[in-house]
Amino acid sequence: MNRSPASAASVQALRLGLDASRVLRFALPVTIEPETLVLRCAEEGPAPLLLCLHPARMTELQFALRLRDLSQAPLHVAFPRGLHAHEVDLGGARGVGYSWCHYTGDNPVFRDSLACAMTYLDRVQAHLIERLPVRRDAVFVLGAEDAALTATAYAAARRDQTAGAITIGGQMLPDMIGELTEGDRRLRFLHIDDRVRWLRRPPRIRGPMSRHEAEELRQLGFPVDIEAIPSDVDPWIDTVGRVVAWITRALLPTARSSVRSGVAFE
Repeated sequence: MNRSPASAASVQALRLGLDASRVLRFALPVTIEPETLVLRCAEEGPAPLLLCLHPARMTELQFALRLRDLSQAPLHVAFPRGLHAHEVDLGGARGVGYSWCHYTGDNPVFRDSLACAMTYLDRVQAHLIERLPVRRDAVFVLGAEDAALTATAYAAARRDQTAGAITIGGQMLPDMIGELTEGDRRLRFLHIDDRVRWLRRPPRIRGPMSRHEAEELRQLGFPVDIEAIPSDVDPWIDTVGRVVAWITRALLPTARSSVRSGVAFE
């Protein structure tokens, strides 16, 4: 496969309607801000870990404020900082109709961006496991909107050390996830359909509707739960309750849960 930067430039040339020889593209090294906001579990002993990747329109603190009720749940919650690590650069491939093969094959922009994100999350996870009593079999990744792709790709590529992925809107690229898992369909997914939230935003910043990608994952054989946020409730409070209830079911399928302040507990 051609892995030279010229292949990424050719994608841009197609979008611009120019000859590929007139378009250049180059990358500069970027230092990821290492800070991660962590909400420690209040209970003693090893607890599940949830990595929450914030979307581009929020900082990690703004995202933590929306999901602050997670602090009541029996798990550690981490909010890594770094938009360029969470929002993977698609390199224009989808805009010109390329399949997922273009992303993982001859598009170095996407490949390098995704590798950067995964390396970053590896470091974050290792740091947390070293300093917190984390259940190694209970590490989950949540990505909202444009961070959903990073969350699902990371969970698939690191399925030996992650228990599942949670997405709130965004893109998932089901075919790529299928290839990353190499026939292993045990990885669990929760997709929260935020169609109501997107429709309330101005047309120029609406995101893609990703429910059909969750359905594609089901068709590929993955266990996927799809839930919609009702229009008559606070979307973030409702999201927190659904996330914690799903993690509880994923770890203890037969456990009974009670609900307190929108958060499920064992």
